[in-house]
Amino acid sequence: NLGAEPLLLEALELGPTAAMRYLEDVLFTAQVTSSDAMEQLLAPSESPRETAPWFTYRGLRIEAAGEARWDVMVPGNGQSYRTPDFRAQVRMIASKAAFLWSAARPHPYSDRLLAYIRSHGRMTSGFVSGVYTADDRPTRDYGDVNTNGIILQAIAQMLRA
Repeated sequence: NLGAEPLLLEALELGPTAAMRYLEDVLFTAQVTSSDAMEQLLAPSESPRETAPWFTYRGLRIEAAGEARWDVMVPGNGQSYRTPDFRAQVRMIASKAAFLWSAARPHPYSDRLLAYIRSHGRMTSGFVSGVYTADDRPTRDYGDVNTNGIILQAIAQMLRA
């Protein structure tokens, strides 16, 4: 699955290569195009969840078509989780992905992602791991150091720009 992290984080930390730029273009274009078709924002990444299966890898499957392009994988392969219903249930805007896209690709779509996370994903201190797009529900005040550390890196990049 091709998601925002590690792709955008690596480009932010080490500088983008031609290959990274190409993959970034593929992912960003697919997100914008699919988002319009599905009438739902998309910003997949890997992240923890507050319920089983505790961690998911969400991203673009280039060889798949339609809604199945936006796949979800779980550690250990978890075949019982590889269903359209599960994908729809756990599809979320990853907080770190919204900030990474804003830092890497200033664009009206990136602005929409960031506004969505700012309005739905705030915790007392930092941001939740993500917000479920099915019902705009945050990961129940479940944040993590990785997400918030990446958000701080993205903000630092935006301030340097």
